Amino acid sequence: YPSFPHRNIAFIGELKLTKPTIGTRPWHQYLHHPDIGGSLFFGSLGNASVFGNLLGIMPIFDFHLTHKTNLSVGLGTAYFKTYFDIAENPENLFISTPFTYLAKGSLTKTVFVSPKKSATIGISVLHASNGHYKMPNNGINLVLLSMGIHLGKTPAFLPDTFSNRTDRRWHLSLEGGGGLHDFGDGTAPLNGPLYSVATIHIGSSKFIRSEEP
Repeated sequence: YPSFPHRNIAFIGELKLTKPTIGTRPWHQYLHHPDIGGSLFFGSLGNASVFGNLLGIMPIFDFHLTHKTNLSVGLGTAYFKTYFDIAENPENLFISTPFTYLAKGSLTKTVFVSPKKSATIGISVLHASNGHYKMPNNGINLVLLSMGIHLGKTPAFLPDTFSNRTDRRWHLSLEGGGGLHDFGDGTAPLNGPLYSVATIHIGSSKFIRSEEP
């Protein structure tokens, strides 16, 4: 990066709404009854004139590693009102489109205060990028220390009661995707042509056995 812009500490807020899975589908138990829902992100990136502010939304999965430790992952979209402009904002070589994808991973520790209120501390990683749809696109990476308040009933950790599965056949899967790509090194060239990209995946799987708790 030729000259990284001055920045202060970034402050990001997250408003998350989730509900527990209760075992009505097999994957609830296979994943130990995760919480599912959505998150809204908003905040400052440390330099309002160059980076502006972030507004994002994504679906969220909260996996219970232990009774008080959660792994949260999500993938959604972010909106940036301030992004690269060769005349008005040439320092922002990170984001060049108003909309990008937004990915999150976090590890949190819960301190239970009461049956209907708890506090959390943790560490989170956020990544925003347009996937090389348009240059420049170095992307934005944030490592965040987090503190939060959880309002609602204390989650009940349900036991895993796997049922016997008799289907032992091999199953084939076929997946495909496509998009557009602006080739470059992250900062250049600008206004280059867009190329079509495609991917295909063929796989096979077989259920082996279930472990009773």
